[in-house]
Amino acid sequence: YGSADLSFMDSSSLLRFDDTVERVEIVQGGPSAIFSSGQAGATANFILRTGSDKTTGSVGFTYGSEGSERVDAFYSGKIIDGWYGSIGGFYRVSDGVRDPQYPSDIGGQLTATLKHDLDGGSVMFWYRNLSDKNQWYADFPYIEVNGKAQPYPGFNQLNSTYNSKQLQNFQIPSPGGGFWNDDISNGRGAQLNYFGSNLDLKLGGGLRISNTFLFDGGYIPTNALVNNGNPQTLTAFIAGLTLPSALSPAAVGAHYANGLPVDPTTSVITEQAWQVRKKITNLTDEFRIAEDLGNGNTLTLGAYLAHYTDN
Repeated sequence: YGSADLSFMDSSSLLRFDDTVERVEIVQGGPSAIFSSGQAGATANFILRTGSDKTTGSVGFTYGSEGSERVDAFYSGKIIDGWYGSIGGFYRVSDGVRDPQYPSDIGGQLTATLKHDLDGGSVMFWYRNLSDKNQWYADFPYIEVNGKAQPYPGFNQLNSTYNSKQLQNFQIPSPGGGFWNDDISNGRGAQLNYFGSNLDLKLGGGLRISNTFLFDGGYIPTNALVNNGNPQTLTAFIAGLTLPSALSPAAVGAHYANGLPVDPTTSVITEQAWQVRKKITNLTDEFRIAEDLGNGNTLTLGAYLAHYTDN
């Protein structure tokens, strides 16, 4: 994406690793502007595996704690003379470190490449579909005792969460009028499609050109519960209510689902139901021409162009 980060999105939101990635190339400092957008820290390029004369493939299954299961697969080989292809990806599901009573992490990715040999080089086209979502977690409560933070009573800081089946679906106002559903189980994820191409060609006389093109777009949604600080007693919560004047405890009814009244000393907390519907598109092209000057010296000129939208 043309910008390194946006509200409710950063570059890591757009990327998942699997067996379709062959290696990572990282460039630091001034020359990084020739190899992409020239990030202040470093520019990282993730190089895809492509097909070759040798047919290769792999299948992997991972099982872990937290109800984690994942399948990875990859296959590549020769299609016809001079043409090579590959396809691979993953699918996973997990309850997460804080089990919300529904899948915390669920989704997958599919990547395919088509490579063609040219005189002095090659051209490669690739496509990727990413559809993955991960649970959103906000702050968790704690108390301060003698200047030191300690767990809030009744809340396990290691694995407790406010997310649950009871707090999964909310009807929230739509900007266009009426209401729509906010399904908290969708968490924060990405539904994106990518199409790209890589050209690498030697022209003779020590000259070499390369061009990398990318078009991608889709949705980066966020469905979240956001709390307003530590819990407080029901009595303290009622004391802070105004419509517009302060309300008495007798004016407010608090009952459990079975109809029994809530003890005034019970801890309660206010949760906000958030939904961010972010749609992005991105078109980038990177062109380089390099000349071998001999003695290990190479002169490179490059141009990096980007056009991107965020709605």
